Amino acid sequence: MKPSETELFQRSRNGDPEAFRRIVEGHQPFAYAVAFRFLGNEADSEDAVQESFINVWKHLAAYDPKKKFTTWLYRIVANECLDHIKSRKRLRTAIPVDPLPGDSDTGRAAGDEPNKAFDDRERLRMVETFARELPEKQRMVFILRDMQDQSIEETSQILKMSRASVKSNLCHARIFLRERIEQIEKAGL
Repeated sequence: MKPSETELFQRSRNGDPEAFRRIVEGHQPFAYAVAFRFLGNEADSEDAVQESFINVWKHLAAYDPKKKFTTWLYRIVANECLDHIKSRKRLRTAIPVDPLPGDSDTGRAAGDEPNKAFDDRERLRMVETFARELPEKQRMVFILRDMQDQSIEETSQILKMSRASVKSNLCHARIFLRERIEQIEKAGL
């Protein structure tokens, strides 16, 4: 019988590395997705996730099992990403977005009718690129709420911000991104 997550946490707290490995394996993909949204490249994201899980291991006794683990984990990942950004003085540096699977370097031939999948990928790429230009709080809120589908409440808990502050930062982030995308689309780029 497969142990429950609660049992895995208890075993991990008691020093069972196998139980902790299973926790890591279960949550690593989503932690990586959060880190990649913040940092924009694989190597930095992998480093941030690794450091995050080291912090989880060190502070596992502080985790309250009555609360959602992902909220606690994402707070750790977000903080690790912010530390990484600050330590490398990359807060406002443009970071290239890795190409999406299936993208070609040649682009579309002249006269090709753009299909919806291509448009969606391009729009997502623009959003990810422009999100890196947002002020720190707005970027964190936008990534967690709109890109990682966390609720307002979860985002508030992860970032230790009031719900009103989350909503305000999210509103400003969305306005900024909408304006940037409209500028690009009007320019025909």
